Amino acid sequence: MVKKSIFSHDTASILNEDRQQPTIPGIEQPFNVKKDILNIIANIITSNDSSNISIIQNKLYKQFLGSQPVSFTKNDISEKLLTQDYYVCEKTDGLRVLMFLIINPVTNKQNIFFIDRENNFYLNEELNIVLPINNDALHNGTLIDGELVVQKINKKFELRFLMFDLLTVNGKSIINKPTSSRLAHIGHDILKPLNELKMKKPELYSKFEFKFGMKKMEFSYNLVKIFKQIESKQIPHFSDGLIFTPINKKYQLFTKDDLLLKWKPSSENSIDFKMILRFENPTEPDFSKMPIIDLYVWKGGEDKSFASNPNTFYNSRDLKVLSKTYSRLDSLCISEEQWKKLISLNEPLNGRIIECYRNEKNQWCFLRFRDDKLQGNHINVVSNIIYSINDNVQEEELEEVAGDIKKNWDERHPKKK
Repeated sequence: MVKKSIFSHDTASILNEDRQQPTIPGIEQPFNVKKDILNIIANIITSNDSSNISIIQNKLYKQFLGSQPVSFTKNDISEKLLTQDYYVCEKTDGLRVLMFLIINPVTNKQNIFFIDRENNFYLNEELNIVLPINNDALHNGTLIDGELVVQKINKKFELRFLMFDLLTVNGKSIINKPTSSRLAHIGHDILKPLNELKMKKPELYSKFEFKFGMKKMEFSYNLVKIFKQIESKQIPHFSDGLIFTPINKKYQLFTKDDLLLKWKPSSENSIDFKMILRFENPTEPDFSKMPIIDLYVWKGGEDKSFASNPNTFYNSRDLKVLSKTYSRLDSLCISEEQWKKLISLNEPLNGRIIECYRNEKNQWCFLRFRDDKLQGNHINVVSNIIYSINDNVQEEELEEVAGDIKKNWDERHPKKK
C-alpha cells in the first residue's frame, strides 16, 4: 500500500483559506522614495567594497535583491546533501519579502519598509512596532530576509514575519559572512533585544500589528524531524516542502543560488501561469457555461496585451500581441463546481496570474491566485520546475538517505578525542 503524502491536496477544495497569500502591510511608495531607499541599501551592501556600487545600484532598480532557491533534483542528493553541510527547514507557504529598518532623519522615528519580489516598497509608520538593537538604540540600516505568513494560533489567525536570513545589521553588511554567522546575528541582534522589550514593556509589544519569528533550522540529517512536525501539524501554518541552505556560504544577491535548494513533492511543485478564458462566443461570454481556461507561460518582456480591462476577452489581435511575451502551455483542469466557486467571487478572472499544481493524471489544477506577481513564471523557470516534477524525488527517498547524510557529516566532522 502506497503511503499517502503529508502534502497531499484535497482535490475537492479550491480557494482554501490556508493557502491564500497574506496582504503586505503598509502604503506602496512612489519611485522617488524607492530610489532613495535603494541608494541607501546599495551604500550599506557595498560598505566593505564600494568599487561595484554603480553595478549594485543599477541592479537594485531592476531586480529583487533577495537570493532565490533552485528546484531540487535527484542529483542534489549525491552531489550536495551527501558531500556538504546544510541546514534544513520547512518551506513556508507564505509571501517572500525583505524588511528594511531605518531611522527617518526628519521625524527621528524608525520606519519599516517591506520589499516584495516585484520590487514594490511598502512603508509602515503606524504599526506600533519598534525593533531595538540594544537598550539605547533602534535598528537603523538593517535588512532582513523572510516571509510573511498567516498562522493559526489558539483558533485565531495572526500575521507573522518569519526571518530566515540577514543581509545588513545597523548599517553594516554581513552578506559575505557564512549562513551560520548570519543566523547567529538574527538571534543576537534582533530576537534577543526584541524578547527583552517584550519582557520589560509587554504593553508595547502587545500592540504590535504583526509578530516576529525565526525559521527553525535543523542540520540536514534531521530532515525526518521536519517531516514529522509538518505531519503532526506542530507548525501553525501551511508548509509545502523543505529548504536546504548551505551552512558555510555567503549570501547570493539578485539571482538563483545553485546551492540553495527548494524541495517540493510533485503535487506542490507549482507553476504560476497567466490564465486566459476562452468562451464559445468571446463577444458575449456566457459565464453559466464553463469556458476553456488556457495557461500561458511568460517568455520575458512587458505584456501589453491586457492593460486596461481584465474582463475584456481576447480576440485574435489581442492573442497576437500576447504571443510576443507569452506562449500557451496547456489548459486548466477544473470542475463545474470549482468554476462556479470562482465566478461567485465576482472578481476579475481573465488575464490573472494563478498558481497551479500538476495532479497524478498530469493535469494542471488551480491552487490560488498570485496577485502579488505581475507576470507568471518565466519559461526557463517553468522548464526547470517541470524537470523537477518529472524527476520526482519522494519524501521516502529523502527519509532513506538521512542516515547516509549523518554518516558523511560525522566523517567530515570527526569528534575530537
